[in-house]
Amino acid sequence: GDKAFPPAAPDWSGLIDGGTYLITCPNADGDGARLAGARSVLERAGLWESTSVMGFSSDDGDRIRGCYDSHLAVLRRALRDMQRTGSARVLVVEDNLEYVGGDDATALGRTIEALSDFAGADGGGGWDVIHLAYISYVPDLIVRAGAPGGSVVQLLCGPASALGTTAYVIGERGAGALVAADARSEGYAGVPIPDAMAALFPDTRYAAYPMPFHRAAAVPSLVNPRLDGLRRLLFRPAAFRAWERVLVGTGVSTSVLFPAVVAGLAAAACAATASAAGAAREYLETGSYGGNVAVPVASGLVSISLLVLLAVG
Repeated sequence: GDKAFPPAAPDWSGLIDGGTYLITCPNADGDGARLAGARSVLERAGLWESTSVMGFSSDDGDRIRGCYDSHLAVLRRALRDMQRTGSARVLVVEDNLEYVGGDDATALGRTIEALSDFAGADGGGGWDVIHLAYISYVPDLIVRAGAPGGSVVQLLCGPASALGTTAYVIGERGAGALVAADARSEGYAGVPIPDAMAALFPDTRYAAYPMPFHRAAAVPSLVNPRLDGLRRLLFRPAAFRAWERVLVGTGVSTSVLFPAVVAGLAAAACAATASAAGAAREYLETGSYGGNVAVPVASGLVSISLLVLLAVG
């Protein structure tokens, strides 16, 4: 949460007129670092003054259920507030968000303006959720671009594709649909909140492009901490920005792109290994190496790095 924001906080009022709801778990945040980090992000974004902090106890029996229950509680509250105040849209964020929008205030302002225009078009009837952050390393995800250079993209995926719920805009219709579905199932029915959204809104979820926020790489997960090491690698801006551009630029499903990337990494690892092995063999046989020693050394390091990445991923 310590990334620099543009000098002047952008105007969010056209997109978010009903305030922001921040989900946090005080009992899992002993030193308050998670809440402090989220507050810093929201303050610099100009959103903190309109933020309601909603604390929940972590569900140690089922962390996925705890996440679901906290979002449903927030959505019920937001739905009541929207109906009471007449506001159209709210922002829901978790305490693991990070700002990744860069320091170009003009570019960020254009993105927010485009999202505001999209959200208000046709009475807001063309969308249910607008993600300001999402996890792009999931199967069966297609990111469909709009107009060239546009700041709004459509997210198409199935229930098994957990896009996350780090930061999303939602209106009365979307919140009402989730609350009604929860009532029909009489509460949590084993379906994580991202999957519930995917089931209810198969083609009415959209996202900002580029994302202004992301799930922070350095903040431990309260739901699945076993993958924290992989998150620290893949949630670096350089990594997910490149992947985001590939998804938007190609419009191809991640289920097609992932195997292609893995095959490419494997081929590169094999080539690097062969180069390093050849150099080692020449040195052992002749006592010297005729080429630039930096090449096999670099090849060995690349080979190890790629093989580790494949193993972890």
